[in-house]
Amino acid sequence: MNEKVATFTCTHSSSLPEILHKLNCTIALSTYQAGKVVLISAVNPTRLIQLPRTFAKPMGIGISAKRLAIATLTEVMVFNNASRMAPNYPQQPNTYDALFLPRATYFTGEIDIHDLHWIGDTLLAVNTRFSCLATIDHHFSFTPVWKPFFISRISPEDHCHLNGVAFENDSPKWKFHLLRSHP
Repeated sequence: MNEKVATFTCTHSSSLPEILHKLNCTIALSTYQAGKVVLISAVNPTRLIQLPRTFAKPMGIGISAKRLAIATLTEVMVFNNASRMAPNYPQQPNTYDALFLPRATYFTGEIDIHDLHWIGDTLLAVNTRFSCLATIDHHFSFTPVWKPFFISRISPEDHCHLNGVAFENDSPKWKFHLLRSHP
């Protein structure tokens, strides 16, 4: 059975390659509609490269110094950076300065993780389906650590559609939500 894979396109301002090159950084984007996580970097001040990878409904991305976490349809995958191996990546030698290899998978079920954030070794998730912030680890599918005051119980009903969270000194500062009205 051949499933049609959604295509995607990317456009950018003419200054993006120069900015990324000066900052020596990469942008990680997820698009659940196309089932992709796309890493965009500057080869030089005028040229970008993109590295798309396919996942089942990727949404939240969390990055720490040497780790990358990606929330997919039913799991969170954790990758570690094997940067010393990156220059020897066989398909394109001497192109990459990082090589993220899969190291752990946490099976969460369909909880619609819209955002991820590392606090030390703790992975915090915006659990949209259950209207809470939760930790992801090897103990449970998720462990709730915060919910909006107007949510009376943790249940899979997406009462306030949490989309993201901002942090200040590794502490949640602002939690963003869109209130839904249910008939």
